[in-house]
Amino acid sequence: MIGPKEILVILAVYLALTIISVLLVFKKEKDLVIFIWLAVVFMVPFLGPVLYITKYLIERQKIES
Repeated sequence: MIGPKEILVILAVYLALTIISVLLVFKKEKDLVIFIWLAVVFMVPFLGPVLYITKYLIERQKIES
């Protein structure tokens, strides 16, 4: 059974992923793309932030190569 400690850990991970992805969206995206990514991040819990962070890391790796 999931107890209060596990719920707090899950909530903390979700908040951290969401905050990081929102900051990266505002840092890297422009115009309408910002709103599209913010909708994905907030409307698809866990998967939305993970998708954007993954996209960011892949693009960053391509630039450095």
